[in-house]
Amino acid sequence: MLNALFGLSCGGIIAGAYLIMKLAGAKGGVDVVCISSFIAFLIHMAIWPKLTVSAFYDKRNLLRGLTFGLAQIFLLKAQSVAPTSTMLIASIAGALAGSWLGKILLKEHPSWNEVLAIVVAIGGTLIAIDGEIYANVWAIIGGLIQGLTSVLARSLMKSKVSRRGAIGSGFFILAITMLVVLLINKDTGSVMDLKWSGIIAVGGAVALSQYAFFQLYKIYSTQKATVFTLLRAPWGVALERTFVESSVSTVKVISSVVVFIGALIALYRPKQSKITSNV
Repeated sequence: MLNALFGLSCGGIIAGAYLIMKLAGAKGGVDVVCISSFIAFLIHMAIWPKLTVSAFYDKRNLLRGLTFGLAQIFLLKAQSVAPTSTMLIASIAGALAGSWLGKILLKEHPSWNEVLAIVVAIGGTLIAIDGEIYANVWAIIGGLIQGLTSVLARSLMKSKVSRRGAIGSGFFILAITMLVVLLINKDTGSVMDLKWSGIIAVGGAVALSQYAFFQLYKIYSTQKATVFTLLRAPWGVALERTFVESSVSTVKVISSVVVFIGALIALYRPKQSKITSNV
């Protein structure tokens, strides 16, 4: 029961983190993510130096950090030109990639309800994909990269790699990635306008979302964990409507409800036959 409640709330943690990034920073939050990630990395180094350093020697973890950083480039780009809820809904395309990459690479076989849940959730996503073409394209690409990131996270958790080390090193790679983006776009000046309150808020939100993300892939299969992350769509719509006071279209509400139904379907546990249960 507690695991299910955690799974249902995880999407809210992720959606809240992205919304705080946009509110605290410029152009989707690249600047504030860059600074807060460097600080988060230094904190991990100070508290868990051995775990953080050792994580850099794991090729899977380095690849996970790289895909994590690349995904954020596209997702933050998308939310720089459109509402956060639009980005979150469009990025759910990564769910399909995460599910089937998990099946192929980790030899996880999804149950019928997990497959149905993903189909329903992606169907809900497609309902809301209209207008804001560029934002949707950026978000879909970011979502697809997130699919690979989720598989790598599940692989790390199955081999019992330290979350603290993986997250600490991931923050460093994310910070470097965002710094490269700022340098290429010549937007480093916006960093000087950041407020410490925003940096702390983003750092705390991103750290919480990362720990929740890894915990989700530790206790659930790639398919089921991926479905739970889809709840960032309805959570994003609700949080944006509450705290940003922006108008939310009926189409977005319907899309979010359908995605939520997909998550509920994923919660169902098919009954095992007596023969299977006795094996």
